Amino acid sequence: TPSGLSALLSLPFMTFYLFLSGAGIPAIRSFIMINVFLFGMLLGKKGMWKNSVALAAFILLVISPDAVFDVSFLLSFTAVISIGYALEWNNEKSNELFIPGMKELFRDRIWRWITVTFIISVAAYVGTMPLVLYFFHSVSLVSPVTNMVISPVVCFLIIPGAVLGSFVYLLTGMFPLTSILQVLCHAVLQWIYGLGTIDFIRFPVPAFPVILSVIFYACLSLLIFLRKKRYGAVLSLLCLAIILVYPFIKGGDDFQVTFLDVGQAESAVIVLPDKKVVVIDTGKDGRQTAGYLDYLGIDKIDALVLSHSGNDHAGGVWYITGMKETEMLFDNGMIIYPGPVPSGITHRALKRGDIIEGDGYTIEILHPYKGFYTAYSSKASEENNESLVLKVKARGMSVLFTGDIESEAEDNMVHLGGYLKSDVLKVPHHGSKTSSTPGFLSAVNPSVAVISSGMFNPYGHPHAQTLARLKDVRTFNTARDGAVKIELSSPGGGAGDGGHRIELKTFEQYRFKTAHNFSEEVGNFYRMFQTW
Repeated sequence: TPSGLSALLSLPFMTFYLFLSGAGIPAIRSFIMINVFLFGMLLGKKGMWKNSVALAAFILLVISPDAVFDVSFLLSFTAVISIGYALEWNNEKSNELFIPGMKELFRDRIWRWITVTFIISVAAYVGTMPLVLYFFHSVSLVSPVTNMVISPVVCFLIIPGAVLGSFVYLLTGMFPLTSILQVLCHAVLQWIYGLGTIDFIRFPVPAFPVILSVIFYACLSLLIFLRKKRYGAVLSLLCLAIILVYPFIKGGDDFQVTFLDVGQAESAVIVLPDKKVVVIDTGKDGRQTAGYLDYLGIDKIDALVLSHSGNDHAGGVWYITGMKETEMLFDNGMIIYPGPVPSGITHRALKRGDIIEGDGYTIEILHPYKGFYTAYSSKASEENNESLVLKVKARGMSVLFTGDIESEAEDNMVHLGGYLKSDVLKVPHHGSKTSSTPGFLSAVNPSVAVISSGMFNPYGHPHAQTLARLKDVRTFNTARDGAVKIELSSPGGGAGDGGHRIELKTFEQYRFKTAHNFSEEVGNFYRMFQTW
């Protein structure tokens, strides 16, 4: 038959496109599903979409069982299943649909195409929303509409045109349709960029327990399999609403400091009692820091502080400011930027004696001071010793951030005495043996110390001598414990109750683990109800 011949002729083109696309999970899933569909055409059975989805998932999981935890796998199959059941529902309803005076309109193919396209877009949007929110922490309000416009242009014009042009180029050495493809690609990119500049079309959603996503898909299953589908629909929408409002129900902490795991680098995020956000250092590229801000549902940084110019502390400054609205940029006054500070960002150098005060907190700058210079350090050590040292005090708790200072800067500050005393110490210079001198540690006298270092780093950080000096202090290491969070909350509900509770958390404690016994599996189940 003509349809069978078309199915056979399509196979080599699909195989070529599979390898051209890189053979990722979505491409393999599509390849298997389309082949099952074409095989059904050869057998005269076209309604096999559920079988093809199941077979594609089975083959992928046989090849790579860990794919079930892959974001691409989850989003790809969830979208396809959502679209499949939505189209089934539409086919059932369209047979019953009749509006006096508009019967001919609904039979028109163009109107049917618009209707089906909208249903596909909304089904994929709603069906994948809990996964998108869980992994990417934001939602777009215009995705269904933009997908209706962009997806057909990309799928039916740009990709076929590019594939056709590639075949012609291989045969003749000439690539046709270049101008048309450039115009289409430019138009799509301009459309996406223009929408991206509109603030209200996207809003961040902080992290929520994964159990809410599980409940949503359980309710969605009720919607599919129960006769009284309205119950499943109501429960699914209710669960989706809970996901969106969960952060407001959960409430927040009075004061939160997170030392991020950014490898052999440093970055910390502070949420102050008045909910202002301070980022201290960015790590090498800023991506982990920006990702954690997404996790918190934060789009604006009130102050970005760079301790010094080291790439492991300031390498991600432009990435961060490009991804997040940044109000102020503070540094030690000795950083030479490769270009001008972006407009709209207030830039200021801090020095000893500067104090920043807010509702319930104080930030004191302890180092460096005007006129400070190193007497016997190398160029690298000079840069380290010029690091900003600042003390953040809030609700009776204090945290000392020290950058990469070494013994020379520490000795220069010891005379400050009580000004150095802090509950939490960010250990200087990743735990190097040239820092954390006994006199400095005695002046700070911390209860908790946090070392930011990379696993198997070439510098041997933290050094055994430094760890020996910290033997009486509760010490965390991001290379071992992952990110470290310190939260200060007031169970009484009021900021002035005085009954503040300090809680220390490590990411390693909240991370899902491969279970080797029942007890560990229970731990994983418990983590489904938590956020870090």
